[in-house]
Amino acid sequence: MEFTDLPEHIFIIIVSLLPLVDAVRLCSLCKQWLDLWVHCRAIELNRSWFTNQARAYCRTMGTRRYFAGYVRQMLPRFLEPEIDYFILRLHFESNNSKDQSFLDRVLVFAAEKKVKDLYLDFFTEETLHMFHHCSLRTAESHPSVLNITETLNQVTSLRVLRLTCCGLKDFNFGHEKTFMLLTSLYITGMFVTRDIVANIGFSSPNLEEVSLVDCRMDDYHLPFNATWSKLRRLIVRGGPSLVGLELSAPNIQYLEMAVFVWDLHLGNMKNLAEVVFNLKNRTGHCYWDIDLIDVLDGLRWMKMLTLTHGFLEALPYNGEHVQLQYLLSNLQVPFADPSYDELPMILGNLEHFRANTTLEGPALSGAFCIIRSSPKIKSIWIQASYGNDIGQGSMAQLPLYRRQLQQTFKPPRHPFSALEELKLEGYIGSHEQVNFVEFFLRYSPSLQKVFMIFPNTTEIVNDAVATLIKWTMTEIKKLERYVLSPDVEIVFQTNHVEMRAPLRALNINYSF
Repeated sequence: MEFTDLPEHIFIIIVSLLPLVDAVRLCSLCKQWLDLWVHCRAIELNRSWFTNQARAYCRTMGTRRYFAGYVRQMLPRFLEPEIDYFILRLHFESNNSKDQSFLDRVLVFAAEKKVKDLYLDFFTEETLHMFHHCSLRTAESHPSVLNITETLNQVTSLRVLRLTCCGLKDFNFGHEKTFMLLTSLYITGMFVTRDIVANIGFSSPNLEEVSLVDCRMDDYHLPFNATWSKLRRLIVRGGPSLVGLELSAPNIQYLEMAVFVWDLHLGNMKNLAEVVFNLKNRTGHCYWDIDLIDVLDGLRWMKMLTLTHGFLEALPYNGEHVQLQYLLSNLQVPFADPSYDELPMILGNLEHFRANTTLEGPALSGAFCIIRSSPKIKSIWIQASYGNDIGQGSMAQLPLYRRQLQQTFKPPRHPFSALEELKLEGYIGSHEQVNFVEFFLRYSPSLQKVFMIFPNTTEIVNDAVATLIKWTMTEIKKLERYVLSPDVEIVFQTNHVEMRAPLRALNINYSF
């Protein structure tokens, strides 16, 4: 039996599972199927699909009107009583009453069809520029802002809501628990106020994931408190600035922050599992007025931590902990100074630490501060940013540097007994990188694997990599009698080759 011989009810089931574009294409294969796309339950409408390709770059008023009229005529034709997801992408350069009525009609359709996943995207470069540079009062009356109205409160079937470059000045997220089924909320390129956050928490008690990306939140302290009892994931990324954040949601498990922030209040979050932190200002540097030690203390329940260079670089300079810069600034002083063990905080649950840093100066100090404060740490992943100069300027100086270092080596009071994996990405053979690896080989009795990953580039020739691997293995081989875990596996990774072997089996004559 050919595909075109399928019974109509079977074909309708197939169409209902396909995205709209694929459903229309499939229905065009046979004349009697031409109108069966109306059973589609996954609708995505994008204006670029309905305009002439030669004029696609031109966002003219006439083109938008044509598309809006097409959508008005198309929506009533869908026959399924429930729609799984509905996506509307329409770029508005200006707003008037007709545009608002069109949006209200879309929201009424979403309510009638019990849409579960709703995505409204009205992005334009003008709108994004406005959100970044205009005040809230100016933005509310800006002609390019299409505002969400109270009609959205009728869509009580929502489980996922995504809004991009919309306005919320005329919208209140329900006076009661309107969105009982809503579990995920993604807001991009919009103004978000304290009242909006409070209303969202009140009207959506079952929200588990919230993402605020490129939003303006510069005039308010956003409260994510006990009202957000089901919140599991919070992402605050991009945007010009964030005045303050009050975070005390009791069940939060994942926290990601990459935004300019002035004030941060952290409450009791004992279920916190993973934190990704990049507190920065407009110049890309970490904002030092925040007590980063207190921030880490407020996150002490986390099990996974990812930090950027700016955070680590600022950590030793914080307030009363200025002395950390002296104690942790390089690899010679800390191991000899007994006060090195006096750390300002204990991250008792941290098991996995990841950092993007250069392994030198204050950033290295901050990384060691985190690592030494984590007695249960199991894996360390360092993404080093050195460029592609393989072994240049460092390899010849390393033997003398090691002799100086060995004179001050003293074992830590508490070895890294739980550390199992060390990964160094961006390895180029600098003495900071090699000594970093050597330190953990000496003081990690449970270490199983050490990954040394070369920069991901095709410009590195095999001869340079082979020479560096041979030299590195020779240097590490000298440490064999000092290594606490002699069965540790050393893994070298390049674009094309991976070499792995136990430390005792290292072949220093290895070549490509």
